[in-house]
Amino acid sequence: MEQIIDHNKIDDIVRALHPQFKDLGHEWFPDSIALCLRHDGKCAYCGLDLLSSQAICYHLWCLDHLLPQATYPKLKDNRENHILACRSCNNIKGAFDPNNDPQLYLGLDELTTHQRTELFERAKAHVSAEKDKLEAAFKKEIGLLKPYLKRLAV
Repeated sequence: MEQIIDHNKIDDIVRALHPQFKDLGHEWFPDSIALCLRHDGKCAYCGLDLLSSQAICYHLWCLDHLLPQATYPKLKDNRENHILACRSCNNIKGAFDPNNDPQLYLGLDELTTHQRTELFERAKAHVSAEKDKLEAAFKKEIGLLKPYLKRLAV
């Protein structure tokens, strides 16, 4: 279950941190800092620590749109619709729309915290199920390779 976030507190921290990032020579956008704080620097779907190294942070970090931006263009820049994800989870979720069956967000107003929480739980369940399928297939693939790889030989 996702935590309810105090956006004012995050905004205050972002205002304090953003100039320091500029001073280090690698400017992060304020929205990226806020997204990182909101999700404690971890993929919201699988928990991968996206701050564990420069390579992981700069190459695996993705902004996922909880409700796909192609279907919900007015939520494209709405931070309630932004999820911090690793590249793997972002690719697996793809254009999956957690707003189906039953529909929670009707597009008439902003995405509420309650709607976001429920939609996120649906998306997380989808990503988890798809990852399980992919991992099972991968284990079979590795089983085919294993007899030929010294480092995997038992």
